[in-house]
Amino acid sequence: LDSYKFEVSNKIIDIFSPQFEKQWIERNYDLLIEYCEIILTFDVVHETAIKYKIASLKNQKKHEQALKVYQGFANLYQQFYKEEFATQFNDFHP
Repeated sequence: LDSYKFEVSNKIIDIFSPQFEKQWIERNYDLLIEYCEIILTFDVVHETAIKYKIASLKNQKKHEQALKVYQGFANLYQQFYKEEFATQFNDFHP
């Protein structure tokens, strides 16, 4: 069962990840955030997804929400890798 879950997760990530740049260029931030959230459901420390999500929120002028997302991600990263996440909030952009 675990190998099946892993395979499905990877396929979902492979489907949605290529859409990041396209949606970013088109400034379709709501859809991009949805894609990021889907990927983060399967990989909670997917750095590319979190970067696009935070950058999209910033572009929508939702700075407080972006900061909360960043802080939550940084905490998860610390739990997973036992080290601080190196990228600072202000440095987040794709």
